[in-house]
Amino acid sequence: GSPQELERARALGYDPARSYRVAVVALGEPPLTVEAFQRREQIALRVRRALRHSGAAPLVATLHDQVIALVERAEHLEDLWCAVADCGLTAVAGRPYAGPEGVRRSYREACALLEYVDRPGLFRYEDLVLERVLAGDSEARKVFIALWLGPLERTRHGDRLIETLLGWVRHRFSVNDVATALGVHPNTVRYRLEQVGELLGRDLLDPDTQFELQLLLRLLTPSVRRNGAHDRVPGTDRFA
Repeated sequence: GSPQELERARALGYDPARSYRVAVVALGEPPLTVEAFQRREQIALRVRRALRHSGAAPLVATLHDQVIALVERAEHLEDLWCAVADCGLTAVAGRPYAGPEGVRRSYREACALLEYVDRPGLFRYEDLVLERVLAGDSEARKVFIALWLGPLERTRHGDRLIETLLGWVRHRFSVNDVATALGVHPNTVRYRLEQVGELLGRDLLDPDTQFELQLLLRLLTPSVRRNGAHDRVPGTDRFA
Protein backbone atom coordinates (compact mmCIF):
# COMPACT_ATOMS: atom_id res chain seq x y z
CA GLY A 1 0.00 0.00 0.00
CA SER A 2 0.90 3.67 0.03
CA PRO A 3 3.00 5.32 2.78
CA GLN A 4 -0.21 6.85 4.13
CA GLU A 5 -1.88 3.45 4.35
CA LEU A 6 1.19 2.02 6.06
CA GLU A 7 1.14 4.81 8.63
CA ARG A 8 -2.54 4.21 9.32
CA ALA A 9 -1.83 0.52 9.78
CA ARG A 10 1.03 1.32 12.17
CA ALA A 11 -1.33 3.50 14.17
CA LEU A 12 -3.66 0.51 14.56
CA GLY A 13 -0.84 -1.73 15.76
CA TYR A 14 0.75 -3.11 12.58
CA ASP A 15 4.45 -3.94 12.98
CA PRO A 16 6.30 -4.59 9.68
CA ALA A 17 8.92 -6.64 11.55
CA ARG A 18 6.31 -9.21 12.61
CA SER A 19 4.77 -11.92 10.47
CA TYR A 20 1.07 -11.82 9.67
CA ARG A 21 -1.33 -14.02 7.79
CA VAL A 22 -3.86 -12.28 5.61
CA ALA A 23 -7.32 -13.71 6.22
CA VAL A 24 -10.07 -13.08 3.71
CA VAL A 25 -13.74 -13.57 4.49
CA ALA A 26 -15.53 -13.90 1.16
CA LEU A 27 -19.14 -12.77 1.08
CA GLY A 28 -19.83 -14.15 -2.39
CA GLU A 29 -21.65 -11.08 -3.65
CA PRO A 30 -20.40 -7.56 -4.45
CA PRO A 31 -21.76 -4.75 -2.25
CA LEU A 32 -23.89 -3.29 -5.04
CA THR A 33 -27.04 -3.01 -2.96
CA VAL A 34 -27.66 -1.37 0.38
CA GLU A 35 -28.32 -4.77 1.93
CA ALA A 36 -25.09 -6.27 0.58
CA PHE A 37 -23.06 -3.25 1.70
CA GLN A 38 -24.55 -3.38 5.18
CA ARG A 39 -23.87 -7.11 5.40
CA ARG A 40 -20.21 -6.59 4.49
CA GLU A 41 -19.86 -3.85 7.11
CA GLN A 42 -21.52 -6.02 9.75
CA ILE A 43 -19.08 -8.85 9.03
CA ALA A 44 -16.17 -6.41 9.21
CA LEU A 45 -17.46 -5.16 12.57
CA ARG A 46 -17.66 -8.72 13.88
CA VAL A 47 -14.09 -9.37 12.78
CA ARG A 48 -12.79 -6.17 14.40
CA ARG A 49 -14.53 -6.99 17.66
CA ALA A 50 -13.21 -10.55 17.63
CA LEU A 51 -9.63 -9.39 17.11
CA ARG A 52 -9.89 -6.77 19.85
CA HIS A 53 -11.39 -9.33 22.21
CA SER A 54 -8.50 -11.71 21.55
CA GLY A 55 -5.95 -8.98 22.22
CA ALA A 56 -4.94 -8.54 18.58
CA ALA A 57 -4.66 -5.32 16.63
CA PRO A 58 -7.90 -4.71 14.66
CA LEU A 59 -6.18 -4.60 11.27
CA VAL A 60 -9.29 -4.98 9.13
CA ALA A 61 -10.26 -3.58 5.73
CA THR A 62 -12.96 -4.18 3.13
CA LEU A 63 -12.55 -4.59 -0.62
CA HIS A 64 -15.36 -5.49 -3.03
CA ASP A 65 -16.98 -8.63 -1.57
CA GLN A 66 -14.16 -9.30 0.91
CA VAL A 67 -13.43 -8.53 4.52
CA ILE A 68 -9.65 -8.63 4.92
CA ALA A 69 -7.76 -8.96 8.20
CA LEU A 70 -4.16 -9.33 9.30
CA VAL A 71 -3.71 -11.95 12.02
CA GLU A 72 -0.48 -12.63 13.83
CA ARG A 73 -1.28 -15.74 15.84
CA ALA A 74 -3.18 -18.96 15.23
CA GLU A 75 -5.65 -18.26 18.02
CA HIS A 76 -6.46 -14.87 16.50
CA LEU A 77 -7.43 -16.60 13.26
CA GLU A 78 -9.60 -19.07 15.17
CA ASP A 79 -11.30 -16.23 17.05
CA LEU A 80 -11.92 -14.42 13.78
CA TRP A 81 -13.56 -17.52 12.34
CA CYS A 82 -15.68 -18.12 15.42
CA ALA A 83 -17.08 -14.62 15.00
CA VAL A 84 -18.40 -15.31 11.49
CA ALA A 85 -18.85 -19.10 11.44
CA ASP A 86 -22.62 -18.86 11.80
CA CYS A 87 -22.92 -16.73 8.65
CA GLY A 88 -22.34 -19.55 6.17
CA LEU A 89 -19.27 -17.88 4.69
CA THR A 90 -15.87 -19.00 3.48
CA ALA A 91 -12.71 -17.68 5.12
CA VAL A 92 -9.25 -18.32 3.68
CA ALA A 93 -5.80 -17.41 4.97
CA GLY A 94 -2.41 -17.16 3.31
CA ARG A 95 0.84 -18.06 5.02
CA PRO A 96 2.48 -15.67 7.51
CA TYR A 97 5.06 -13.21 6.20
CA ALA A 98 6.71 -10.04 7.48
CA GLY A 99 6.69 -6.62 5.86
CA PRO A 100 4.35 -4.92 3.38
CA GLU A 101 5.41 -7.20 0.51
CA GLY A 102 4.74 -10.17 2.78
CA VAL A 103 1.22 -8.90 3.35
CA ARG A 104 0.65 -8.67 -0.39
CA ARG A 105 2.01 -12.18 -0.90
CA SER A 106 -0.18 -13.64 1.84
CA TYR A 107 -3.20 -11.88 0.34
CA ARG A 108 -2.47 -13.36 -3.09
CA GLU A 109 -2.21 -16.81 -1.54
CA ALA A 110 -5.50 -16.37 0.27
CA CYS A 111 -7.29 -15.23 -2.88
CA ALA A 112 -5.84 -18.18 -4.82
CA LEU A 113 -7.51 -20.55 -2.37
CA LEU A 114 -10.95 -19.23 -3.25
CA GLU A 115 -10.65 -20.98 -6.62
CA TYR A 116 -10.50 -24.34 -4.83
CA VAL A 117 -13.13 -23.84 -2.14
CA ASP A 118 -16.85 -24.11 -2.78
CA ARG A 119 -18.09 -24.63 0.76
CA PRO A 120 -18.28 -22.68 4.02
CA GLY A 121 -15.43 -23.01 6.48
CA LEU A 122 -11.98 -21.75 7.42
CA PHE A 123 -9.17 -22.86 5.11
CA ARG A 124 -5.48 -22.08 5.57
CA TYR A 125 -3.02 -22.13 2.70
CA GLU A 126 -1.44 -25.28 4.10
CA ASP A 127 -4.81 -27.04 4.38
CA LEU A 128 -5.48 -27.06 0.64
CA VAL A 129 -2.04 -27.83 -0.72
CA LEU A 130 -2.94 -31.44 -1.54
CA GLU A 131 -6.09 -30.48 -3.43
CA ARG A 132 -4.14 -27.90 -5.42
CA VAL A 133 -1.38 -30.38 -6.23
CA LEU A 134 -3.95 -32.83 -7.56
CA ALA A 135 -5.43 -30.03 -9.65
CA GLY A 136 -2.04 -29.45 -11.29
CA ASP A 137 -0.99 -26.27 -9.48
CA SER A 138 2.80 -26.01 -9.96
CA GLU A 139 3.28 -23.61 -7.04
CA ALA A 140 1.40 -25.99 -4.77
CA ARG A 141 3.76 -28.78 -5.80
CA LYS A 142 6.74 -26.81 -4.49
CA VAL A 143 4.91 -26.04 -1.25
CA PHE A 144 3.86 -29.67 -0.84
CA ILE A 145 7.46 -30.87 -1.19
CA ALA A 146 8.69 -28.19 1.21
CA LEU A 147 6.07 -29.07 3.82
CA TRP A 148 7.22 -32.67 3.81
CA LEU A 149 10.97 -32.29 3.43
CA GLY A 150 11.67 -28.85 4.89
CA PRO A 151 11.52 -29.89 8.57
CA LEU A 152 13.73 -32.90 7.83
CA GLU A 153 16.29 -30.88 5.89
CA ARG A 154 16.65 -28.51 8.82
CA THR A 155 17.38 -31.18 11.41
CA ARG A 156 20.63 -32.96 12.20
CA HIS A 157 21.22 -36.00 9.97
CA GLY A 158 18.21 -34.92 7.95
CA ASP A 159 19.72 -36.47 4.83
CA ARG A 160 19.54 -39.91 6.45
CA LEU A 161 15.94 -39.35 7.47
CA ILE A 162 14.93 -38.27 3.97
CA GLU A 163 16.80 -41.17 2.39
CA THR A 164 15.09 -43.62 4.74
CA LEU A 165 11.63 -42.10 4.32
CA LEU A 166 11.75 -42.06 0.52
CA GLY A 167 13.25 -45.53 0.42
CA TRP A 168 10.48 -46.82 2.66
CA VAL A 169 7.88 -45.38 0.30
CA ARG A 170 9.66 -46.72 -2.78
CA HIS A 171 9.78 -50.21 -1.24
CA ARG A 172 6.03 -50.19 -0.63
CA PHE A 173 6.41 -49.31 3.05
CA SER A 174 8.47 -52.41 3.81
CA VAL A 175 10.90 -51.83 6.68
CA ASN A 176 12.86 -54.97 5.87
CA ASP A 177 13.23 -54.17 2.17
CA VAL A 178 14.47 -50.63 2.72
CA ALA A 179 16.81 -51.83 5.47
CA THR A 180 18.35 -54.25 2.99
CA ALA A 181 18.64 -51.53 0.34
CA LEU A 182 20.34 -49.15 2.79
CA GLY A 183 22.48 -51.81 4.42
CA VAL A 184 21.20 -51.08 7.93
CA HIS A 185 19.29 -53.01 10.59
CA PRO A 186 15.47 -52.90 10.38
CA ASN A 187 15.40 -51.35 13.87
CA THR A 188 17.47 -48.47 12.52
CA VAL A 189 14.85 -47.89 9.85
CA ARG A 190 12.07 -48.01 12.45
CA TYR A 191 13.88 -45.51 14.65
CA ARG A 192 14.45 -43.11 11.77
CA LEU A 193 10.82 -43.34 10.67
CA GLU A 194 9.73 -42.67 14.23
CA GLN A 195 11.89 -39.53 14.18
CA VAL A 196 10.35 -38.47 10.88
CA GLY A 197 6.83 -38.89 12.24
CA GLU A 198 7.65 -36.81 15.31
CA LEU A 199 9.33 -34.04 13.32
CA LEU A 200 6.43 -33.80 10.88
CA GLY A 201 3.66 -34.40 13.38
CA ARG A 202 2.24 -37.11 11.12
CA ASP A 203 1.23 -40.73 11.60
CA LEU A 204 3.22 -42.48 8.89
CA LEU A 205 1.02 -45.58 9.10
CA ASP A 206 -2.15 -43.65 8.32
CA PRO A 207 -3.47 -44.51 4.82
CA ASP A 208 -4.00 -40.85 3.92
CA THR A 209 -0.45 -40.03 4.98
CA GLN A 210 0.92 -42.89 2.91
CA PHE A 211 -1.04 -41.63 -0.10
CA GLU A 212 0.62 -38.23 0.32
CA LEU A 213 4.02 -39.89 0.64
CA GLN A 214 3.50 -41.78 -2.61
CA LEU A 215 2.54 -38.51 -4.25
CA LEU A 216 5.63 -36.86 -2.77
CA LEU A 217 7.89 -39.50 -4.28
CA ARG A 218 6.22 -39.13 -7.65
CA LEU A 219 6.64 -35.34 -7.58
CA LEU A 220 10.26 -35.59 -6.52
CA THR A 221 11.38 -37.98 -9.23
CA PRO A 222 11.34 -35.40 -12.05
CA SER A 223 12.32 -32.48 -9.81
CA VAL A 224 15.63 -34.02 -8.77
CA ARG A 225 16.67 -34.23 -12.43
CA ARG A 226 16.54 -30.51 -13.11
CA ASN A 227 17.78 -27.40 -11.38
CA GLY A 228 15.48 -26.19 -8.65
CA ALA A 229 14.89 -25.91 -4.95
CA HIS A 230 15.00 -29.65 -4.43
CA ASP A 231 17.44 -30.84 -7.08
CA ARG A 232 19.83 -31.91 -4.35
CA VAL A 233 17.45 -33.80 -2.07
CA PRO A 234 19.68 -36.45 -0.50
CA GLY A 235 18.85 -40.07 -1.07
CA THR A 236 16.48 -39.61 -3.97
CA ASP A 237 18.81 -40.77 -6.70
CA ARG A 238 19.13 -44.19 -5.13
CA PHE A 239 15.39 -44.76 -5.33
CA ALA A 240 14.55 -42.98 -8.58
